[in-house]
Amino acid sequence: MSQSSQSFQERAATIRARLQELGVTSVTAEYDGYADEGAINDIDLTPEPATPIENTFKEILYNFFYDLLEERFDGWENNDGAFGEFTWDLQTDTIRHEHKSRYIDYEIFEHTISFSENQH
Repeated sequence: MSQSSQSFQERAATIRARLQELGVTSVTAEYDGYADEGAINDIDLTPEPATPIENTFKEILYNFFYDLLEERFDGWENNDGAFGEFTWDLQTDTIRHEHKSRYIDYEIFEHTISFSENQH
């Protein structure tokens, strides 16, 4: 998790301004993790900027979404883990977060079968 003295709102405002300069209207960030490891796998910008974004800005984006995920679901990557997606609509300035936790579930069925002659 990256450390920042800025709030999420302040970080979002800075990132949003840069994305809007690039003509981006939507950002999608997908993540997946289990067995105590996980990562933001992919970040898609729509429309894709005409010029490639700098690696430092890519890192800022990845850290922003990773920190947001950790803030909402600390330990999301543990055990069976989780996966999901953030969709940031820059025009309405809203982030939709769809999170799916994995877990093992089971059903118990119990039957008693008697072969005693006293039971019918």
